[in-house]
Amino acid sequence: MKLNKLVFLFLVPAVFLALIVGLFFLIFGSTTIETKYNVAETHKAKLVRHDGIDVNFKVVVDGEPVYWSADFAPVKEDFREHLIWDKTLAI
Repeated sequence: MKLNKLVFLFLVPAVFLALIVGLFFLIFGSTTIETKYNVAETHKAKLVRHDGIDVNFKVVVDGEPVYWSADFAPVKEDFREHLIWDKTLAI
């Protein structure tokens, strides 16, 4: 009886906390929209959409964030954002 009570006291809050954390990441998560290498395949760019109260886009090149967009109204439609490299091979 005492062991069941202890399990209940620790298990219920742990499950509740896991649900809250999961819900947070579901609502305020991010999605990789596109990943693209430059022509020489020496640099990799990634376009990431962050959904939260507003929608933001982040461009990450070689693991470093280089651009963060202004806030957009949260809608389900596609914003048609894309990555395009030029032919100079520069970042």
